Amino acid sequence: MTGKALRSLSLFLLLVFMALLATFMLVHARHLDVSRGKALGAFVQVTMASNGCYLVLALALAKLSGII
Repeated sequence: MTGKALRSLSLFLLLVFMALLATFMLVHARHLDVSRGKALGAFVQVTMASNGCYLVLALALAKLSGII
């Protein structure tokens, strides 16, 4: 992957993350009756936990299939 393509992909992922973050904060903060900061913290914690679990699963599957 070239540097330009990598930068474009990174920018795209950042924009998608920001859109998801804004949507989560605006919708769930109002329904849960908490501040936007607490909604942001919850979103970040859930996102990091789910990405961590996915990474462990992907590494285990790669190990079992002999890729690594």
